[in-house]
Amino acid sequence: IISSQQSQEKGKGIMIEEPVKPKKKDQSRLDEEAALKLQAEFDEEERLAREKAEKEQEANIALIET
Repeated sequence: IISSQQSQEKGKGIMIEEPVKPKKKDQSRLDEEAALKLQAEFDEEERLAREKAEKEQEANIALIET
């Protein structure tokens, strides 16, 4: 005897969309934006390190002169 009752599932599960691969020009733009952001962060770190070194040098000169 074959059961006449089939699964009551109607296929209304959550649909998962596959991630869309960005187009070449969009990816290029995103890469450029990321590069600019990284460069800005690097420049800021360099500036802070340079300022710190200058302050240390000024402090050393002040100690030598006293």
